[in-house]
Amino acid sequence: LIEAEYHFSSGMTNRAAKGYDISIDMAGKNGFIHEQAIACERAGFFHLQCGNESNASHYYAQAYNAYMEWGAKAKADQIRERYLF
Repeated sequence: LIEAEYHFSSGMTNRAAKGYDISIDMAGKNGFIHEQAIACERAGFFHLQCGNESNASHYYAQAYNAYMEWGAKAKADQIRERYLF
């Protein structure tokens, strides 16, 4: 996730997008639902900033589901209220 954020802040959007996907996949495969939720949320923000609302919506929906699975209902509600998906 740190590498994806670095690439995002450096304007390397292709590398950033790939980095977010890798981070999400690895967190999920290793059972780190909290890290997966955060990575999905950050990927949603990244895609929103890049003007891709469709992808942003997809990642925010994933973040919402992961936060709910983690038991972070207040955070999931915040995602739902702040970002339409």
